[in-house]
Amino acid sequence: MRKHPALLAFVVSAIASMPTTIREHSLLTVVAIARMFERHYGPNFDMITQNDMTHFFHRNGNLIRATANGIGHNTGDVVQPFVLKFASDAGFDVEKEEALEERDALGLLLTLKTVIDVLDHAYGAGRQGSKFDLAAR
Repeated sequence: MRKHPALLAFVVSAIASMPTTIREHSLLTVVAIARMFERHYGPNFDMITQNDMTHFFHRNGNLIRATANGIGHNTGDVVQPFVLKFASDAGFDVEKEEALEERDALGLLLTLKTVIDVLDHAYGAGRQGSKFDLAAR
């Protein structure tokens, strides 16, 4: 994670108030996700900034609120669906072991989705002019 200090700082601050078991498991999940991107795309990536983290965090928060309120969303809002499934399955495995409040579960999902989107942007999609290209905003 030394390649992504802004990402690590974001995750650590997002999960700081959660129980120790969940924090440890979440960090391992984030390391696994980052490794998936590195193995798939190679060692080259755009630097992840705090601005990237903030942008995707707010975007995903709005997406989760819209989904919870029954407002339809575009399936294109989910990038890397297999990685997202891995992350959500990992989160639910922890939830079985330790009681996780609904607010913490949503916070963990939001954090992991943000990690996936930021890594997707840094390793590939952002350089290809996709809708996640921050320069195109």
